[in-house]
Amino acid sequence: MNKDVYITETGEIELGPDGDLRTVEYSDDVAQSAFFRCKTVEGDFVLQPLCGASLESLIGEVNDETTGGLMASMIEDALIHDGFLDEGDLEITTFPISPTVIMAVVNIKTDGEPVQYAINLDLREGLVTQSRVV
Repeated sequence: MNKDVYITETGEIELGPDGDLRTVEYSDDVAQSAFFRCKTVEGDFVLQPLCGASLESLIGEVNDETTGGLMASMIEDALIHDGFLDEGDLEITTFPISPTVIMAVVNIKTDGEPVQYAINLDLREGLVTQSRVV
């Protein structure tokens, strides 16, 4: 079983307690890969040009149910388009958390423990952040 290098929420690589590169377990790998796809603009990742949700394209939109639906659809497409996840293993709920920030709570069923994380999108600045919930 291959393990991927752990990347912090700020995009940094960390060392493990033994001084080697820290690696991630399966559910963390799924969460890390899913967030990478959500924060990437389609076409920016040369190795996989179709990878990315392009959430920044929602800058300037009104923080309402329609924008939430678009955000959920963009995240879903980024996670299922190449078979990374199955549509049935994914649940996305969006809601406004301020006048300019919308949150998507992403639930992923995995073979191991479930993965749940929140993605915040600032509709004014285009900043995409995430936090792992489960």
